[in-house]
Amino acid sequence: MEIDSASNPVAGARICAVCVTYNPSRSVFEKVLDATIGQVAALVVVDNGSAQELQEWLGRLSESRGFCLLRLKTNLGIAAALNRGVEAAKKQRCEGVLLLDHDSMPSTDMVAKLLEATVELQAAGHKIGVVGPQCVDISTGRSAPFVRLGWSGFKQQACAGSVRLPRVDLLITSGSFIWTKVLDDVGGMDEALFIDHVDTEWCLRARAAGYAHFGVCHALLMHSLGEGCRTVWWFRRRVVHLHSSARIYYYVRNGILLMSKSVVPWSWRVAETIRTMSLIVFYLTVASPRMEYARMIARGLLDGFRGISGAMSVDTSKG
Repeated sequence: MEIDSASNPVAGARICAVCVTYNPSRSVFEKVLDATIGQVAALVVVDNGSAQELQEWLGRLSESRGFCLLRLKTNLGIAAALNRGVEAAKKQRCEGVLLLDHDSMPSTDMVAKLLEATVELQAAGHKIGVVGPQCVDISTGRSAPFVRLGWSGFKQQACAGSVRLPRVDLLITSGSFIWTKVLDDVGGMDEALFIDHVDTEWCLRARAAGYAHFGVCHALLMHSLGEGCRTVWWFRRRVVHLHSSARIYYYVRNGILLMSKSVVPWSWRVAETIRTMSLIVFYLTVASPRMEYARMIARGLLDGFRGISGAMSVDTSKG
């Protein structure tokens, strides 16, 4: 699909990338820069409290590569970093933003394909919230399926045959393309969540406001979906991505916090309850260190039911 910028003003929109970094690998981040800068009008990098040496390196890199760098003194969480990056992008007259993690590698034409899909979907009468690429896990080479909500679980939407632009309910943050006017209408990311389920909450909030989300099968993003993976049998063969115990804390806690939000449909609550229970069983029986995961899952459950949000408090219970 070719976009005629003369007849379609959306095609000539100023698109900016907002990339959040936290102690990034220098070699990997430079590759992300190479893959991204040529596809967008401007790049805003928000460093979320990396080590001083890395912040200084990012400062030198921003001067040589010409991107805007916002340095946060401490890790404020992915939601806060994205919100600050989007505000900086708006000041650069950006009309749309591409959200990225520091280790997510877009294909050379990913932004163009996301924009083409947005134009096509809007022309078909859809009120677009967010579109996102097909994510390919760096460690396994597997493509992550898009998902919709079913009454009792998440329904996978595979990219196959004539399926090009599947309608979805949830998309991960990295690789997402959103118009700034949509963010103005729906609001930014929920900073109280800090990390994990930030994208879920925003997608569901936008969905409740009448926006539709779509996956773009022919746009590709190489992305790390975890810190390794394990293949297990749970009613069928499944590949489970591993995360740190701290991330599991946020996942469990924030899932509970979302249960009370009015924008969250019952279908998600049922599906997420099943998914969280399955993950808890996995981490308590297969993952290691088992006792550390058990401790953090217990903290997540307790803090979730107590309504505690924000950054995880410092645990002084361990020497």
